[in-house]
Amino acid sequence: MSGAHIVENTNNEKIEKPNIPNPTASTPPNNEELLKSITDLKDRLKKLDDKLEDLEPFIKISRFIGNLFGKSPNDTQENPKDAQKKEEALKKFQEENTKLNSKITGLSAEKDKLDKEKTDLTNKNKELTTEKENLTKEKTELTNKNAELQKQVKELEQSQ
Repeated sequence: MSGAHIVENTNNEKIEKPNIPNPTASTPPNNEELLKSITDLKDRLKKLDDKLEDLEPFIKISRFIGNLFGKSPNDTQENPKDAQKKEEALKKFQEENTKLNSKITGLSAEKDKLDKEKTDLTNKNKELTTEKENLTKEKTELTNKNAELQKQVKELEQSQ
């Protein structure tokens, strides 16, 4: 291994590189070595492009989340005024949420009360409907009985 040395690339991968003597003005550069270096660089660039493509969805999500909170992914330090505004907005939101939850609880209790009243009224309506039907039936019977009695009265009057 005397003719090679180990180097780390940008991905912390250790690669063995041959020792290339420093070309001087008197020796022309070796075209094969240059072509090999260019090919190697192209391969590395291709790998980096592939990795960047793999990370693209995460970058988009990160930017979306950053925009959601009003902070760009390039910001490294939060402005104290922004933090205070966010905290105030959060407190205001929590207060509004508490008020709405209280209203919901009140409305829910009122709805339960109205449901009970509706059930009571429905039951009373059924009772009254039944009573009306019974009274109608009784009226019909009494009308028939009255007609029969009237008929008997006429018969008695005619027989005398």
